[in-house]
Amino acid sequence: MPFQRRAVWSTALLVLAAASPLAAARAQAPELCVATGGDGAACLSGGAWRTYKQADKGTLGSNHVAKIAACGEQTIFAHGSGVSALDSKGWSQHPRWGSASAESIVCAGDTLWVAHFKGVSRFQGGAWTTINPDQLASGASINDLIKSVSIAPDGAVWVATGRSVARFAKGEWTRFQQGEGFEKAVFFERLAVGPDGKVWVAGSSGLWLRDGEKWTAVEQRLGTVRAMVVDKAGRVFVGTHADGIHVYAAGAWTRHTRDKGLPSNRINALAADGHGRVWAATSYGLAVLDGDKWTVYRMDNATLPANALVDLAVFRGGPAALPKTEPTAPGSIIGRVAGAESKPVAKAKVELCVEALFAGISRVQTTPCTGQPFARSQTTDADGRFAFEDVPAGKYILAIETEPGKWGLLTSGFVGASQMIPVAAGKRTDLQTLNLRAKP
Repeated sequence: MPFQRRAVWSTALLVLAAASPLAAARAQAPELCVATGGDGAACLSGGAWRTYKQADKGTLGSNHVAKIAACGEQTIFAHGSGVSALDSKGWSQHPRWGSASAESIVCAGDTLWVAHFKGVSRFQGGAWTTINPDQLASGASINDLIKSVSIAPDGAVWVATGRSVARFAKGEWTRFQQGEGFEKAVFFERLAVGPDGKVWVAGSSGLWLRDGEKWTAVEQRLGTVRAMVVDKAGRVFVGTHADGIHVYAAGAWTRHTRDKGLPSNRINALAADGHGRVWAATSYGLAVLDGDKWTVYRMDNATLPANALVDLAVFRGGPAALPKTEPTAPGSIIGRVAGAESKPVAKAKVELCVEALFAGISRVQTTPCTGQPFARSQTTDADGRFAFEDVPAGKYILAIETEPGKWGLLTSGFVGASQMIPVAAGKRTDLQTLNLRAKP
């Protein structure tokens, strides 16, 4: 077991936990889990979803779950407060590796590895040790952006930094960078090791394969790479920030986007299961490719806590059968916009969409929601009121045009994570009066 339980997990506490709703979750281990980045995590087991949140006492240490991994019999959740681990005996909590957010996590034997800004850290024997960037590269190739960590079938640990690739085996680091395996400087984004032991690294200009002792380039314009996985058939899936998923197989490229069934072209994580399927965590739902068909799970057809998913992990080969989708009745959002001295803001364009916008957005070439997977637009009436009907259950952004070509956010809370406004199935969300904020 990679994590030893703290003393606070006494027999008495475990007895209390057995009587809680978590007992059912412990009885059946998860087959797949997703992270939301602000709404906790959800795990699939036996065809049913179960959500974990910080408010559930003794479970997650934070709702801001960034990464998930399997570590022996434990499910590991890396979040803003450290690491929470779940197994058949319950939950345990462990400290952070440092102040930086996790970019990638993986477990090998009794060791958890976390790639993050300015290093890769390993948790072993109850303590963290950080390997600094200068151990992963040398000279001009030293880079603080540690992008990805993966484990090969032979137990070697592979790390991709912004300018190098490093391998940890038999207690020693071997570095590959410009002049040492690569002819020129390359900016790497993600790394994945296939079941056959082949190491793949992705960047905006394509892939690099290490098969044996040589790196081979496979050129392809990929854009900003966010995720990568190699499935059991050896196909390389590369998820991007805005261009969907590129797939390299048998020497040829194909691409999956919204017009081919993806819920969003913004891919945050990928995972392959033991049944030949590939799963994608996107900014607008969870998608799974089974054969040549994508099935999508969102808050309007599954009991997920959010549609914006930042990571996922498959356990024990994944679910034997895909969970059913159960469409729910749509809801609605209504509200009123007021400006200075509570005067109504009339005849103003209001947009509703699903992918988070940058706080303080002011000038855009089109509109904030243009091109999003789900978007609606309307104009406030003379009293500043607006109403969006037939809105699928989920969480939404509202933006208003304050001047021609200039937009601001409408929110009932902070600008940031809480800019998302929830809509429940079959329910009306009444935002009452929203006071227009000062010009961003």
